[in-house]
Amino acid sequence: MKTLKTITDLSQVPTFRTLAQEAAFWDGHQLAPALWAESQRGDAELDQALNGLVSVKVISSRPADLKGKGQPSRRMPPAAARRRMS
Repeated sequence: MKTLKTITDLSQVPTFRTLAQEAAFWDGHQLAPALWAESQRGDAELDQALNGLVSVKVISSRPADLKGKGQPSRRMPPAAARRRMS
C-alpha cells in the first residue's frame, strides 16, 4: 500500500491546470484530520444564527400561489431583450 503524504495547510495544495494533474496529486496526498474537520465546518456566523433552529417553512407572498390556483409565474426576458422592448 502506498504511503500518502499528509497536507497540514491548504497552502501546500498547488493550483492544477488539469483534472489529471489534480487526480495524480491526490493519489499521493491526504488532508490532515484537523484540516479535513475544519473544511467540513460551515460559516461560523450562519451556524450561530441557525443554532437551535429546528425547521423553516417557506411560503409564497403571492396570493395566487397561497391558494394553489392562478397562472404560473412568467419568466422575465433577459435584460438585453427587455432593453430592446422599451
